[in-house]
Amino acid sequence: MTSTEVAKVGIAPGCDDDLEHCICPRETICATDKLSIILLALARCSAFFDYPLYMMLFLSKAHNLNNHLRRTLFREWIDFGDMHTVHKIF
Repeated sequence: MTSTEVAKVGIAPGCDDDLEHCICPRETICATDKLSIILLALARCSAFFDYPLYMMLFLSKAHNLNNHLRRTLFREWIDFGDMHTVHKIF
């Protein structure tokens, strides 16, 4: 959003640090200066980085999948017989 649009909506008085555009994904979240934009980007990226880790954690405890993966080529690199070690990796 431009600085005038942000001021018009009433989210914030406008963009700081002589920025033309602010990042306002929602009305409750509005990054109006450079530091806020960097921190918002970091927060969003770190949140999306967690999803693959959660999936690997879940899959390391799924015994049906473990039994299937023991019969694939992945067994050459990962010892699926020791689930505790596989779980600790992820």
